[in-house]
Amino acid sequence: MKFKFIYFCLMSALGYSGMAQSISGKIIDSKTGRPLQGATISFLGKNVTTDHSGLYSMGCGKPGTLIITYVGYQTLRRSVTDCNTDLSLSLLPLTNDLENVEITA
Repeated sequence: MKFKFIYFCLMSALGYSGMAQSISGKIIDSKTGRPLQGATISFLGKNVTTDHSGLYSMGCGKPGTLIITYVGYQTLRRSVTDCNTDLSLSLLPLTNDLENVEITA
């Protein structure tokens, strides 16, 4: 009976440590609230892109920095200390004010 208990404890610990951990969430435009399809999320050298609804999910084995990029928007960096979390974020559009426009033919 004692061996069954020890076996059960070991299998429970191994099963828990082997569970997949992931970060997931939604990336949206901070002004309109619309989802950003195709935003790139980088974490520990791995990249994923958001789907048509702005949703993403990726593996997370240890703490690191999540980097979100999208054309026409400011790059966003967030520290991740806890895997298995929902990290939904909004990106700010870049503001490029053009002073002079020159057209040549």
